[in-house]
Amino acid sequence: MVIFYCFNSVSMVSALPIKNISGYELLREEYIDILKSRVLLYEHKKSGAKVIHIKNNSKVKLFDITFKVPTINNKGTNHILEHIFFSGSEKYPIKDVFPALFYLNNLEYINAATDTNYVTYYVSSRDNNQLKTIIDYYLSALFYPIVYKEENIFKQEGWRFELEEMNSPLKLTGVVLNEMKGYVFNNEFYKSIAAVDSLYKGAPGSFNGGGDPYTIPELTLEELLESHKKYYVPSNCLVILYGDINTNEVLKFMDKEHFSLHDRKEKIQEYNINENINEKVYMNLKYPVPEKENRYNKHIFVNSFATGNINDVKESFAIKFLVSMMGAEFSGIEKRFNEMNIGTDFSIDFRNVGSKQSYVMFSANSEKELGAEFEKFIYKELEHFRDNILNEEYIENYYNITKNIINKKITDTPDSLVMWNIINAWSSGGDIIDSVRFNENLEYLKEYGVEDFINILDMHFINNRHSSLVILEPDFGIIEEKERILREGLNNYKESMSENEKVNLINETNEFNSWIEQEDSMVVLEKLSNPFKNEHDKLGDAKIQSKNGIYEYVWGKISENDFINVSLNFDSRTVPKSKVHYLALFSDLMKEGFGSFDKTNIELMSDIKQTLFNLNITLEENLNCFDGNIYNPTFKISFDTNKNNLDKSIKLLNELINNINFKNVDLLQNNFNKLKYYYESNLINPSIVYYEIDGSNYDGGKYKNYTKGLPYVKFLINIFGKYGEDHNYIHTINKEIQNVSNIVFNINNLKIGVVANNDNYKLVKKNLEANLLCNLNNSVNRKYKYKFDAVRERISIKAPSTNVTLYALLNFKASGRNYTPKFLVAESILGEYLYRNIRVKNGAYQVNSLATTQGTFAVVAGFSPVLKEQIRVINNIGNYLSEIDISESLLEKYKTITISSLATSCDEIDRAKTEVHNYLTGMKKKDFKNMIDEIKSTTIQDIKSIGKTISDIGFNKIGVFGNVNIIEDSSKNFSNIFTLPIKE
Repeated sequence: MVIFYCFNSVSMVSALPIKNISGYELLREEYIDILKSRVLLYEHKKSGAKVIHIKNNSKVKLFDITFKVPTINNKGTNHILEHIFFSGSEKYPIKDVFPALFYLNNLEYINAATDTNYVTYYVSSRDNNQLKTIIDYYLSALFYPIVYKEENIFKQEGWRFELEEMNSPLKLTGVVLNEMKGYVFNNEFYKSIAAVDSLYKGAPGSFNGGGDPYTIPELTLEELLESHKKYYVPSNCLVILYGDINTNEVLKFMDKEHFSLHDRKEKIQEYNINENINEKVYMNLKYPVPEKENRYNKHIFVNSFATGNINDVKESFAIKFLVSMMGAEFSGIEKRFNEMNIGTDFSIDFRNVGSKQSYVMFSANSEKELGAEFEKFIYKELEHFRDNILNEEYIENYYNITKNIINKKITDTPDSLVMWNIINAWSSGGDIIDSVRFNENLEYLKEYGVEDFINILDMHFINNRHSSLVILEPDFGIIEEKERILREGLNNYKESMSENEKVNLINETNEFNSWIEQEDSMVVLEKLSNPFKNEHDKLGDAKIQSKNGIYEYVWGKISENDFINVSLNFDSRTVPKSKVHYLALFSDLMKEGFGSFDKTNIELMSDIKQTLFNLNITLEENLNCFDGNIYNPTFKISFDTNKNNLDKSIKLLNELINNINFKNVDLLQNNFNKLKYYYESNLINPSIVYYEIDGSNYDGGKYKNYTKGLPYVKFLINIFGKYGEDHNYIHTINKEIQNVSNIVFNINNLKIGVVANNDNYKLVKKNLEANLLCNLNNSVNRKYKYKFDAVRERISIKAPSTNVTLYALLNFKASGRNYTPKFLVAESILGEYLYRNIRVKNGAYQVNSLATTQGTFAVVAGFSPVLKEQIRVINNIGNYLSEIDISESLLEKYKTITISSLATSCDEIDRAKTEVHNYLTGMKKKDFKNMIDEIKSTTIQDIKSIGKTISDIGFNKIGVFGNVNIIEDSSKNFSNIFTLPIKE
């Protein structure tokens, strides 16, 4: 899709005092300069609800409400309550609220999250009226959810039995249950749980916050409602407001409509944490591993240190800073770990537990007998860091990196940064205003010298007895065994049922499905839908300046004085097809760095992190906006910087591109091993099948599949195998990637994207031409036209998983039909249908659709327990649209939403980036205007005609990834079936 952005004005916020608001007590008022914000902290007098407003002129307005809710078992109570929130309230009695909010409002974002000690619900909008409507829904659904009156909500989001016919198998399903089955092989769950359980026995973090899918069916509706009554009260919540919001108006509204209806409740006692503090704890636990997974390095070592209370924000910040310094690439700890040959995937993490506790976790994959070596390595490294690395220069260097990272986040996503800092501080007992004093906290760090950090190291790590070493042993096939036992249990349970019980369950299943099929009230839908019109007419064309026909600048002009974005778009058609996979490999390896002849890789990457923000290195197909058969393969390097750092940025970029030290084979081997481990651990993911079927659409898709899909995977398997047989093969790899780098880093046909104001644009050009472009290869290379083998239209990959992810795709243009942008409106209308049937009825956790201007339409059903049923839902899309019955007013809202999806922001920087991108993909201002005009002319009859066309074409391209049994049960749908591990 084409994305459009428009202007956003910025001005200073006055720090004038504000009057108390009726019903509230103003507890604190402060001004935080780095955020250009007044911070107002209120408490509602009657209910005890706390409200903090970070008030500034940001057009992005955020509302968040968080409840302290500990996770006390594995039943998924909090996670299910989070989902139930999107299923209606007494005031808004509709069951499919999420699609109403998401598909009928042009929000910045909307979501909710469950942690081990809190649940948070957040939404962001650029329109005050829209935000006010959604705040009303949020508070009504959180305090008065409709689940109290409608048990089907619990069955939908939690779990339920299903029996369709007498001879049908008995099923156990539910949205959260199915979602968590998708995470059963996620090692991060088990590492975190192991660390907390060994340090703080019984703390919220020692349970699965999302719920164990094999324990979730133990949860009753009564338990769920009791938890809601206890924790979902105003006195246990914090509301966060961010941006240009009328404080007085919103707080009065919340008081009148919601908070004043509740009395203050007694403070909920925090969950008791039993601390093991006398001696280090040693434990052996098990974690699930797929039955057919390789057996190498499957033990996980987790060495953890309790780092105490975190209610002191500054002290907590100092510990986090120390942990980051230890884990930084230039500390060398990961390199030394790899050289020890005692494991892979080394990591260091700082995390919070339930209430006010924190811990630091060192972990790695290895073999069981190396546990003692791993533990010895950790303590040796802690002492090495203290005695040999930690000095004033190192601290200053990392301080500058941290400061730059924080400043960049404040520039890019201040609302999100502020929200999560406040939530984490509040939920763990810290000072919520101190948590967003980013400058003050950084200045506080300056007071810490070497001795201070040595004291932290000695107290919290080296001499800390409140620590643990857990060895997670692989339990191969345990999930497959649980699934087998579950199937047998369901079969036995069905056999034990009387005829009447079966009939009753069939009736319950039918009643539930009928309830799902019931259309929600159009009156309520219209009430929740309040899209605003974006200023899409401000999109322009980038300014083009050719340099002697050799290369060209593509300029997106802005007024902002302190922002510069540069993208170097190298034409990669100069690389022959036989070497394209090595170009993809070079792109992967370049992210880790090669070092240069003037700087070690550690020095270079350290400087880059301080100077080049959002550095991105990608190999892209650059599809033409309207024709997927026209594409421009591009090796792209992009970054953000500012005027003060521009000179250093360009010189670093020159080091990265023109001064690569390919002679450092040891570094290449280290990075290659990291890449090898990553791909062997994540070799196949569901997107592989999408690349395959999308590649059957047009030539650009074939190229993407060749560089990211199965062909690239098979190439990697081949070279990994050769490297495993002979480590000297690294020299062959080195030679090949050096060759493609010499070819691709060429000034001919280079397109340089620049987003900057007029003065900075001139500086960029001057700096590039003096310090980088003059060093590029300028030989005229042949440009190749690639021809790829036919790509499979129907493919499945059987993989270790309890469910499947389905991709279905059709192509209007390839089917000989006329494509119209009106189809984008049809996609917007489909959101509610797909959500209700794919997610709610058939249990998939993820629902997505994507219509493109190249004429394709894709639907995704992710983490689904069923396949045949999802295929039926997708095949019925045409019928649904051809029989659509919506009001003209609702159609107008869908058209507004569709246009907004093409113009999602009012930020001039993003608008300018879009202008540059549009030039590279062949989209001009007049094309965009024509597309908008056609969308505006869409009628209900157009939507019905599009539905008929979809029915005629059909979703003939299908890819599925996941569970063996589910795929085999639908094998007739696929002409190509693969099983992991994929062979070369």
